[in-house]
Amino acid sequence: MRRWTGGVALSALVAFAACSKSEPAPSPTPGPSASAAVAAEAKAPAAATKGPVVYKGTVTLEPGDLYIPSKGDVPNAKEWENTKWRGDDAGTELGEATLSLTVDEATGRVTGTLGGAAGEATLVGMLLGDRVHATISRADAGDMGLEGTLEAARTEQGLEGSVRLSHATARIIRRGTFKAARP
Repeated sequence: MRRWTGGVALSALVAFAACSKSEPAPSPTPGPSASAAVAAEAKAPAAATKGPVVYKGTVTLEPGDLYIPSKGDVPNAKEWENTKWRGDDAGTELGEATLSLTVDEATGRVTGTLGGAAGEATLVGMLLGDRVHATISRADAGDMGLEGTLEAARTEQGLEGSVRLSHATARIIRRGTFKAARP
């Protein structure tokens, strides 16, 4: 089997051509259009900057539901026919929960906290376009509280979205909606 060794020579030639010394092009003198561009950039809103943005809001928690597939929903619907769910809805973990989210525009990383009726929890997620997706985990894993997901969309006023939460045993399920704005 023959190997082609011209690739090394070709790479060296490209590297040599790229490193050739030539006089730098003179920098253009700023004209009226350049001045206008600089002025427009200075007037850009703070939202256009890439950096952490903090949102604060309130989540209203209410009893959630558990989806159980029925005929036609999934290929194995027969296996779900006799499934029943009866949660222990004792009226706990309902009402207002506080939400604080930090969205890092530069990296897309989302972090935050959830407190109040939901108990103390942390959020970690991502900003994908104008959508925020996050996982909600217990601040203290031993307290067996609510965990779940957060989904939100960016709006002119801030973030609007929903949370889906449950205990690890799924005996208590909660859902909620929220609006969060910059403080």
